[in-house]
Amino acid sequence: MSQTLDAVAPKENEPKAAGPSKVGVYTVGHRRLEIFAIMLHLSLSTVIAWRVFHEVRNWREAGTAVLWTFLGYLASDMISGLVHWLADNYGTPTMPIFGAFVRTFREHHLDQKAITRHDFIETNGDSCIISVWLLVLVAWLLPTAPGSTSTMAIQCFIVALCVGTLLTSQAHKWAHTEKVPRGVRFVQSLRLIISRQHHQLHHRGKHDTHFCITTGWMNPILSTFGVYKVLARVFKAVGIHPTP
Repeated sequence: MSQTLDAVAPKENEPKAAGPSKVGVYTVGHRRLEIFAIMLHLSLSTVIAWRVFHEVRNWREAGTAVLWTFLGYLASDMISGLVHWLADNYGTPTMPIFGAFVRTFREHHLDQKAITRHDFIETNGDSCIISVWLLVLVAWLLPTAPGSTSTMAIQCFIVALCVGTLLTSQAHKWAHTEKVPRGVRFVQSLRLIISRQHHQLHHRGKHDTHFCITTGWMNPILSTFGVYKVLARVFKAVGIHPTP
């Protein structure tokens, strides 16, 4: 499991079933870390969400919880775009932590079906490794505090952000999967996760647009304000250059 990006396309006699990637740097140790991060992520998300549910005492607090949950989910889409843009343009597959994202996205450009051959753990592990720390901090630093609107809002925002981050790679995988379950197609049609049609806009030409891959809601906003161009200028000014 220590091949590089030189052999991205699967060979004819390779199995097409989902499973650990045959491409890039993907070690047994990293897979174990992914399994632990996914389990911890799901456990903490459930605990915090349950805690918030019991803190809501009236319609006003319920409205606050819904608002901050929506904002957290929106933030996850924006972050997915920024991370995607960074992985497409900067860094190398051998970098600590972030190299896993570089490997996955650059492999994906050369073989769009590569992500569909990843199992649940490889698809979502890296996202959980990054985001689970926020859940740990919230679970530790924000104990149950009935009546505290700000505490409830922070918990809703962080859980939605982290769940959205967990969903990012899975939604991305579904956007490239030819046949997905009917329920997934329905959610895609509601634009609650990114659709196949919307994501294909990224794969046209130079892969330089439509980077957000959770829902795609933030793509027109980031594009309109030229966020990626501004970041590229900032990076260039401080001596950081693209590494395609």
